Amino acid sequence: MDHALYAELWLWLLALALAATVILDGFDLGVGILCLREPDEDARASMMASIEGVWHANQTWLVVAGGVLFGAFPKAYGMLLSSLYLPAGLLLLGLMARGIGLEYHAEGANKRFWSNLFGYGSLLVALAEGAMLGAVMQGLPMEGHVRFLKPFAWLGLGAVAGAGAMACVVSLLGAAWLSRASLAHLAKPDDVLRLALGAVALQLTMAFVVPVSGLAGMAVWAAGLWCLLRAVRASGIGPFWGWTWTGVLLFLVGWLWAMRPEFAPPGLTPLSASAAAGSLRIMLIGFAVVTPVIVVYTIYQYRVFRGQGAYQDHELHH
Repeated sequence: MDHALYAELWLWLLALALAATVILDGFDLGVGILCLREPDEDARASMMASIEGVWHANQTWLVVAGGVLFGAFPKAYGMLLSSLYLPAGLLLLGLMARGIGLEYHAEGANKRFWSNLFGYGSLLVALAEGAMLGAVMQGLPMEGHVRFLKPFAWLGLGAVAGAGAMACVVSLLGAAWLSRASLAHLAKPDDVLRLALGAVALQLTMAFVVPVSGLAGMAVWAAGLWCLLRAVRASGIGPFWGWTWTGVLLFLVGWLWAMRPEFAPPGLTPLSASAAAGSLRIMLIGFAVVTPVIVVYTIYQYRVFRGQGAYQDHELHH
């Protein structure tokens, strides 16, 4: 296998890790954001309990995505991260806040404070992740030291639309998770409709920033919109988890398709941003060993903690 094929393979492995991050860690974030709309503290406790056993495993995919970007595409890692210090810092701040809020909520005296910390931390993480993805898709200044001298150069329409779209999408995933975990009464229909409409509107806004080109790319993107609309329709009659995460996955594939053949505009291709072919080959061995362990660990956690939120909710109301 030549260098270009290794680089292409690693690009799709990176996309796979990002998709797992957005979908799995996304519903965690969504549950946190929806907590902010829930006035009853017992209901908040039930929502938080539904993800308490699996959120550590879900966050592993964010580490995997960062590791793949750092190891397989070191040039892209250096250039992109140096332009995104501010949202990356806010992302870390949000991760700490939501983790502390979730861990201390069960034992702390002021439960409202800890659940708010969890909720606002989740919202901050979603906004920062969306802003970073949107800014990269729109294109970052890559000339000389401009990226170091202008800390807000990333803040364009792409970043704003990406932040809003990510907040809407993960909240919709959170509502779908509550429905799947037999906590559907905590996912309010009006909120689901607003979130879906917001996600569609912001996806359309992103389409102006990064136009989806080619018949195949447009078909995938349109299929994502259709799945989102089916999710809204299904939300009134039962679980809509499958439609929601399928729509999100199709959106991600559509945007990746729209950026090809570049890796990150302007002008950074998978081959030009990749590590040496030998490094990519060795990394594949490590990836093939580690990833199945993470998958098995994740599945095991889901089986062990299945129905936890529903059980606690039952106890709280009887």
